[in-house]
Amino acid sequence: MVDTQSDRPARAADIVDIIGPQEDFVIARIVATGASVSDVAAAHTWMNADDVMGESGIRPNTGRVAQVCQILQEQLSAQDDL
Repeated sequence: MVDTQSDRPARAADIVDIIGPQEDFVIARIVATGASVSDVAAAHTWMNADDVMGESGIRPNTGRVAQVCQILQEQLSAQDDL
């Protein structure tokens, strides 16, 4: 289990532990952002929150968190198109 509060750069194994199995190119794109483990965890939480603007206490997605959210959103959109 990965420490989701870590500020070290996320590795592929960390990303899979946090968001689950993904295509290799998705993992590579996330690693390329330089996002930390905590950034990836925040993005995953943001993408899965029922009320991201309400009382959930989730920090806004900016910087690397926003980049990871964008990658995950693109992947979801691509899956929806199938």
